[in-house]
Amino acid sequence: MTLNEFLTHYHITIYLQPIVSTVNKKIIGYEALTRSFIKEEFISPLVIFEEAKSHNLSFEFDKYVRSLAIKKFTYYFKENKTVLLFLNFESALIDEAYPFDAFEFHLLCLEHEIPTSNIVIEIREDKIENSFKLEKFALYHKNKGFNIALDDFGMGGSTFDRLSLVKPDIVKIDRSIISNIQDNFIHSEILKAISKMCNKIGAVVLAEGVEKKEEILRCMKTDISIYQGFYFAKPDEFIEKKAQEIEEKIRAISQLNETMIKEHKLKKEKLLHNTQEYSNYIIDKLRQLSLSNFSNDKFKDFMNNELKLEAMYLIDYHDATQVGETLLSGKVKKFYSPAKNGDSHYLKEYYYLTKSSKEQSFLSQKYISNATGNMCRTFAKRFNYDNNEYILCLDILV
Repeated sequence: MTLNEFLTHYHITIYLQPIVSTVNKKIIGYEALTRSFIKEEFISPLVIFEEAKSHNLSFEFDKYVRSLAIKKFTYYFKENKTVLLFLNFESALIDEAYPFDAFEFHLLCLEHEIPTSNIVIEIREDKIENSFKLEKFALYHKNKGFNIALDDFGMGGSTFDRLSLVKPDIVKIDRSIISNIQDNFIHSEILKAISKMCNKIGAVVLAEGVEKKEEILRCMKTDISIYQGFYFAKPDEFIEKKAQEIEEKIRAISQLNETMIKEHKLKKEKLLHNTQEYSNYIIDKLRQLSLSNFSNDKFKDFMNNELKLEAMYLIDYHDATQVGETLLSGKVKKFYSPAKNGDSHYLKEYYYLTKSSKEQSFLSQKYISNATGNMCRTFAKRFNYDNNEYILCLDILV
């Protein structure tokens, strides 16, 4: 079967889905997605590409739909010379014996007068077995002026070592990580690590598959500003008709994020103020007692339900060793144990930053407590007692 014979069975068209920037508050690009129909019945692209493969037409059909995508993009490029086209292709073809110029990305751009700098080639690296060819393919097309994106990163067999091979301009985080990330601490930390790493290697992070404003707002906390997903718009054959609606959603989510940042700042300032006040109360109590009375028997006298105090302990200001036991309000999870008398806190952030700060106090970021396994912040404050210097540490549940 020839490609022309294959195409007589289907109506193939290209839909576009916008890629937006919440920082620039506009559409910055579109991903081209293949859509196929028999009469008016929708046929999954997976089915079409699999059928093309069964007829040994994968390479030709892939080139054909890419040509359709670039041709469709010319309209949007003429309207806005900065807009990008995110272009998928069958990444597994890299493992085949085709020379890189046979993919004709460059020739298709020349034919339609589109600069290569306006094209983002999306690579599914988990579909490629030959790492050497993957590296060379990416380098070849970067030298032609194309941008390279790693698609669906974090899904399936995605490997971090291939970041150094491909050196992508953009890393698209898979929906499996983004979905309900606001309620998933582990995925949130994975995203934070990926985002931090990508920023260091000069790759832009794009969160794909966003469907809820809560997902976007959580991603914004990790400095992600590029998004794609149903929240902004589903793929459409005439996406330009939805431009105003999309831009209104971008502005709305950006304004909501600004409001949340202000609220978070006020909340943190309130927490810091309340914790400062409470630590002063504890220190006054300690000065009325001997340190031997700083015990679990007395812990209930120090409790403050509003602060959700979970643990309290003292550190020697000079040598960082703990003075006395850790006082706890709740149970300790498996694999965790509170620090004991004489244990060193020398490498703990709340110790050395308290010592180096002008205020001689410090409120940490959220972290998993080594004492209990719960999420907490530590507030630490220096004080004098009986001609000695100590640091009071309060672990507060968050």
